Amino acid sequence: MMNSIFYDPFAMLLAAIAVSSLLIMYRNETRKLRHIPTVGYNSPILSYISAIKFLFKGVDVIQEGYDKHKGGMFKIPLLQSWIVLVSGDELVGELKTAPDRLFSAGLATDELLQIPYTMGSEITTNPYHVSIVRTRLTRNLANIFPAVRDELLASFSEIIPEKEGWVKYNASDAFMKIIARVTNRMIVGFPLCRDEEFLDNAVQYTMDVIIVSTIINLVPPFLRPLSTYIFRSVSNRIKCAQTLLEPVIERHRKELAERTNDNELIFLNWLLSEAKGEEQENIKLARRIMLVNFGAIHTTSITFLQALYCLAANPSYIQPLREEVEEVVSQDGWSKASLDKLLKVDSFIREAQRLHSPGGFTAMRKALVDYTFRNGTYIPKNTMLAVPLEPVHIDPDVYPNAYEFDGFRFAKINEANGNRKADIVSLGDNFLTFGLGKHACPGRFFASNELKLLLSHVVVNYDVKFENEGIRPDDVFLGPSRNPNPNAEVMFRRRVNKL
Repeated sequence: MMNSIFYDPFAMLLAAIAVSSLLIMYRNETRKLRHIPTVGYNSPILSYISAIKFLFKGVDVIQEGYDKHKGGMFKIPLLQSWIVLVSGDELVGELKTAPDRLFSAGLATDELLQIPYTMGSEITTNPYHVSIVRTRLTRNLANIFPAVRDELLASFSEIIPEKEGWVKYNASDAFMKIIARVTNRMIVGFPLCRDEEFLDNAVQYTMDVIIVSTIINLVPPFLRPLSTYIFRSVSNRIKCAQTLLEPVIERHRKELAERTNDNELIFLNWLLSEAKGEEQENIKLARRIMLVNFGAIHTTSITFLQALYCLAANPSYIQPLREEVEEVVSQDGWSKASLDKLLKVDSFIREAQRLHSPGGFTAMRKALVDYTFRNGTYIPKNTMLAVPLEPVHIDPDVYPNAYEFDGFRFAKINEANGNRKADIVSLGDNFLTFGLGKHACPGRFFASNELKLLLSHVVVNYDVKFENEGIRPDDVFLGPSRNPNPNAEVMFRRRVNKL
């Protein structure tokens, strides 16, 4: 089979066209950006060596550029193009406030995830789901809290039951399942949120989108429409979701028409209320449901695992966190309002986000016009830009003792400043996990509640540690991404002297 591919003249011709097209595009782009400092090789051919290095050492490459060109711009070669990194308060502020007609976050995401070929072009042209997240979901966080906590309790009792002796769990597997269930209690409601086929499909969809979009990005634009016929895994996941969702959609559609479930606060109902025209088709609704899963499960799981690993490596934090949760809950019970008062829990998660950032850069934008920044740097149309993430988070000029984990760092900052501007959901040029400016993650308020509820439940009900006490498993790197070790095992036992 492999030999037939290599000796098929048509396949060889397509491959030759693809490679030639990429080289021509890369050469033209290199010429236009030659005035911007480069990390690695600058020539169209040799830069591929640097691009391959970036696949394995991406975060280190970005750090090198930041250290050499802090406060300015530098470019890094990717396999398919260049990306320009913008640093320093002045330049980042200019990029943040630039109107969408100059720099587009949506089109940058389109290109990164190849959305027209993975999720459907309507996701970008008609992003009505974003306003639902910003308005209905955020306004109803207190109302959906009981259902979300109910699912959390049920999930833990099945997946990590309380036992008196120490039990090892693959943390990634366990919490991916828990977070998928808890999140989908809000998205599709009970009982579908407990359907293993639906949940497995949603989790695998995320991985398929990442893999397929990475491959498509290596294909010249004029050949990309063919990808929908070659890479079927993503569309198959959506069709599977549609099959499982259809009975639920039809039931909710009927109940909404009869006004018999007005009080059921789930994302699916909000989609049904807001979708217009062909967006009411079941396949279109399934795409939106899978998109929300993509945005919620993967990022929340990564963030929580980083916090959990920090806790297991530093168990001295368990008692002060436990005391805070128990004091607040004894006064207010378990509620969204009580989560808002957990200043140490909030700080602990944010510090884990800071020291174990999800990647080397964030806040991607695509230049829609030729643009010259106020410092005189010229950016040609179609250039991809981003802002360094991890280098800012571990910059000693920004955070004292930046390489040390201080779980209550941000609680102390809030206390010293007399405000809550260093909470998880707070945005700033020096804390970029949730993005930058008006295009920051709209679901961060739900994610914050979910993360604090998860960590609070763990510290109140369990003791946790690593088998090699105090030794945190190394993170895993691929390209610009940093991920918690997927093979790490965390030991749990029922909290000693639990009341």
